[in-house]
Amino acid sequence: MKKRKNEIKFFQFDVEKELDVYKKICNYDKKSEYILYTEWKNHIVTFLRDFKKNDLCDFRHFLLNEEREVEGKLRNLETLWIPINVLYVTIFMTFLITLGNLAVEYIDKCTDILKTVVEAHYQEKIDILVDNYNRGTIIMFILFVLVIIVEIGMYHVGKKEKKKYLSEFHFYDDIITIIDEECKRI
Repeated sequence: MKKRKNEIKFFQFDVEKELDVYKKICNYDKKSEYILYTEWKNHIVTFLRDFKKNDLCDFRHFLLNEEREVEGKLRNLETLWIPINVLYVTIFMTFLITLGNLAVEYIDKCTDILKTVVEAHYQEKIDILVDNYNRGTIIMFILFVLVIIVEIGMYHVGKKEKKKYLSEFHFYDDIITIIDEECKRI
């Protein structure tokens, strides 16, 4: 006879709630129900006490699948993160180098004009060229700063995602370890 979902005890386990409690314990959050890992572990052990050995094996298998899924997400993040960052930096640095080359050409043309023009009535055109160059330099500097800010932001987002996945992975790993201990006890 097949068991219905509501008859299987481990479906009563609120993964999201327990994961949230686990993260609070790992971050030493004083708002957590449990301050210490051992308190949380005792809570999990109490939940598992009523399980039969087969139910523990099924629950362990369920958690192993969840752990593998999180491990896959973590691997994907680590695999994609560096190439995405390198691509981003490469595109923007290429853009900045191109702008820099244009600025160098602009300076060369300004220098040529300065060398060839002696008369004072061209001074206004020279001032315009120099002013345009100064504006271009400021724009390049602003773009460079923006690239750095975005890269720092991308780094922190990636770090936060990695920490999230690692917490989930360790959560499942710790519960699986607790289940293994309970299996030995039975």
